[in-house]
Amino acid sequence: MSTRFRTLGGLALVCALAGCQAQQAGDSAMLEGHKALQRQAFEAVAAGNFAALEQLVAPEYKYHGPDGGVLDWAGSKAMIEGYKTAFPDLGFAVTFQVAEGDMVAGYLTATGTNTGPMGDMAATGKPMSVTIMNIVRIANGKIVEEWENFDEAGMMRQLGVMP
Repeated sequence: MSTRFRTLGGLALVCALAGCQAQQAGDSAMLEGHKALQRQAFEAVAAGNFAALEQLVAPEYKYHGPDGGVLDWAGSKAMIEGYKTAFPDLGFAVTFQVAEGDMVAGYLTATGTNTGPMGDMAATGKPMSVTIMNIVRIANGKIVEEWENFDEAGMMRQLGVMP
């Protein structure tokens, strides 16, 4: 192989590697942006800021809850409003997040004090702390789909309404 071709081959390899690094940097920034979007959604829920939350979700948003049910944005908003009524001080602490492609998985802890009614259940005045596994799919900078599972039975035990 001539020196000219080896040099061109070496340049091609360097360019390919530099392109890979630039792509990885771009991917890393995108994934960090996706994780930030998930955190912003939980911050908006904690603040009861539905205007901000609505800006983070796509019109075709779907929520897949622990019971297997699927809600659109209107149904999800009503559910969140119910939790904010029951737990006005509802807060979230993100323990960790993992992002890949268009998905973000988060492990969080939700805390709050039950000072308002929750459906047919009267307020208990008791605090609760439950862990949440939350996964979101993001497209065009918006949350399109969400899957969530949390220790509902543990929450009810902490509130004293379930043995």
